[in-house]
Amino acid sequence: MMPRLLQSSSVVVFFNNYLGLFHSQASKLMESRNTQQHQRVKITNVEDALNVFDEMLQRRPLPSIFPFTQVLGQLAMLKHYSTVISLNNQMVVSGIRPDAYTLTIIINCFCHLNQMEFSLSVLGNFFKLGFDVTTYTTLINGFLLKNREAEAAALFNKMMEKGNCKPDVVTFGTLVKGLCLKGTNTAAIQLLKKMEGACKPDVVVYSTIIDSFCKDTLVVDALNLFSEMTSKGIAPDIITYTSFIHGFCKVENWKEAKRLFNEMVENQIINYTSDDFLEMSHEGVVPNMVTYSTLIDGFCKMGKTQDALNLFSQMQACGQLPNIQTYSILLHGL
Repeated sequence: MMPRLLQSSSVVVFFNNYLGLFHSQASKLMESRNTQQHQRVKITNVEDALNVFDEMLQRRPLPSIFPFTQVLGQLAMLKHYSTVISLNNQMVVSGIRPDAYTLTIIINCFCHLNQMEFSLSVLGNFFKLGFDVTTYTTLINGFLLKNREAEAAALFNKMMEKGNCKPDVVTFGTLVKGLCLKGTNTAAIQLLKKMEGACKPDVVVYSTIIDSFCKDTLVVDALNLFSEMTSKGIAPDIITYTSFIHGFCKVENWKEAKRLFNEMVENQIINYTSDDFLEMSHEGVVPNMVTYSTLIDGFCKMGKTQDALNLFSQMQACGQLPNIQTYSILLHGL
């Protein structure tokens, strides 16, 4: 049985990314219909959605499912999940039949509302329309949100057994993230090995495990996995390097942390700015005072004093007080 996974904001981020995919695909399908008169409408709030939805329901003949799905997708991305479900019910009563994209959005909304029973009730319609990997992955994440790991594992195994709907890199990545959040790095590595027989792991999957190793101060294990990753031609990204920098800072190996930062800059792996640092924070890589000071020093050496100052301000806003070394770095860099 798969180990218990923790609930995580990363799961919600995953859902939002997938909703963007559904929205985009539905929009493309809609635009490909020359007979479709409805123009794409940008939904910014619930009132916009209600007005557009009501206007479409009043048309004769009724529009196809595509513009309705587009509105529901945008509204779901605004996190108005109950409203999405209510509008979908109105749509069905009016005789408009949902398609696979619509149903996946509805399942996603039920998952966010912690109503997995209703989410599962939607599956009956999918037996008619057919499952795809996105649907399975959405349901797996819904189970994880409810700490129902047994059902998530059963659904994942069902995907592995099916010949026409194998897990993709996102499905594996979601499970890997859950295992790492639980602290079961060994299980995450086992899943990575299993993944290699199904689809090619990407930098996100590797970096997730590397970050987990570094947070547990298992830097040697992280380096070994890093070597494996690069030997397969997968280039590290900002999250990979920052995880290592933070990891070496945790074990008080400041020299190696600084070396990795300089290597990251010299190899032009990224054009490192303060915006990238904010992205790292969103990924759960939370720096301490030493990490901040190391990166501020790197900005100063690159001549990016404004980025160094921005990071210095953010450091204090996040509750990390600078020490004499941090001030010394800034004085020499300005």
